[in-house]
Order: sequence, then structure tokens, then C-alpha cells
Amino acid sequence: MQSKQQNTNNYSVIGKECHQHWKLVEDTGKLYFSHPKYKTKNFHIGVIQEFDKKEQKNKKNLYPISDTEHDPYNICFNINTNTNRIELIPNEFQEFWNTRRGKRLTKYISYRERREQTKKEYELLNPKKQKP
Repeated sequence: MQSKQQNTNNYSVIGKECHQHWKLVEDTGKLYFSHPKYKTKNFHIGVIQEFDKKEQKNKKNLYPISDTEHDPYNICFNINTNTNRIELIPNEFQEFWNTRRGKRLTKYISYRERREQTKKEYELLNPKKQKP
């Protein structure tokens, strides 16, 4: 029987962006994340690897992965691989005014206020003549 050798050039940690109380649990021979808020749910593990210069080892940052539909407390993450680099996206709801849509709406509200002010100034300078 051949024994498995552990690669001493790697070590794993739960990502620093994760909320507290995440635990790694084993279920049917695989590792999953569990959290006390989700009593019976287990979440898949996402890994982002980086080289730790201090330890001279590869560090695997582990993150709980779930789509927002299955994460009502918004404490998991998604990983975006559409770009040239891997992005970690928290499921936390962003404040509306900091989103792209919120910024556009802010600009539109500002534009409408300027238009309304200009309209009032124009009406003061050019009053409508009353019909007899």
C-alpha cells in the first residue's frame, strides 16, 4: 500500500475576507464549509492560491462558494473568472448608491434639478402673456 505524501510546499487557511464562525467539515469523504447560521447546509470550497514570501510556500485561501439565491444571509462568495485574473465577489448586498445603477440615477437626478432650475429662470425672464 502506497502512502500519500503531503506536499510541504502548500498550506491552507480560511480567507481573511470570510465572516467568523466558518468551519471546515468532512461529508462523504469531501471537505465543505459549514456555518452556524445555516444549520444543515454545506457549501463548496473555492480556492485562491498565492505565494507567501515569508513562509516560502504556496498559500491556499479557502472561501465558501454559493450563488446569492442559496445564500439568504449573504455571507458566502462567488468567484468571477471572466477577466484575466480571478476576482472574489462577496454576496453581501452593496449599497445601492455605490452601484453603477445608483451612480447613474444620482447623475440623472442632478441633471433634472438643473433643468428645473433653468426652466424657472426662463419663465421669470419671459413671462407668458395672458389671453383675454
